[in-house]
Amino acid sequence: MTETVAKSRALKILARSLSRQLRDDGYSEHQIVELANCLIGEVTSQLNRTQPQNLQ
Repeated sequence: MTETVAKSRALKILARSLSRQLRDDGYSEHQIVELANCLIGEVTSQLNRTQPQNLQ
């Protein structure tokens, strides 16, 4: 198994585990989706800050 494949599997396990823990702690499906959206927004913001702007 390559390192990339191993990391991909680990991320899926982490996501499943985090989702389960949040549900067990009483978070609704809507709140878990909201968290996922916040994570995507955070990563997008970081990418926008670190990558050169090629829009012009």
